[in-house]
Amino acid sequence: MNKNYAFGELAQALSISRRADDIVLALAKLEHKRDLTIADRDALTYARRFLQEVHSGSRWLSQPRLMINQESARTMSSFVRAAESLSSAQSLDKILIDIKDLLRAARAVEAGTAENKDLGLLRGFFGNLLNNTLDQVDRSLTSDRELIASA
Repeated sequence: MNKNYAFGELAQALSISRRADDIVLALAKLEHKRDLTIADRDALTYARRFLQEVHSGSRWLSQPRLMINQESARTMSSFVRAAESLSSAQSLDKILIDIKDLLRAARAVEAGTAENKDLGLLRGFFGNLLNNTLDQVDRSLTSDRELIASA
């Protein structure tokens, strides 16, 4: 594998895991009726933007001719990360419904109208995203020999 590509993947995973951690902490503050900082609000805005990107990335599944460019590659990557982070194996239709529910919940958080179920839904998803990206980072930093020996 190209070392630059591997480094780029690692950097992206680290960035996403940091953002997911910030989002989970901000959601916990909301659940416990604590005041949000500017950084918390920024994290929640990022959550909505990320979920919008995920939703956009799901559109490539139904396009007859796939157009690859920087935006489509980024949104597809976000969609794949989200699909991997949704609980249990699901049908594509269920994944798309879950993504719409997450986006609706993120918009409600930003509008200040979120219910506890919205906060829990988002916290669970971004917690899974955090764990999955940290696993990816761990695998990236572990040599092939160590992975084989641990199997």
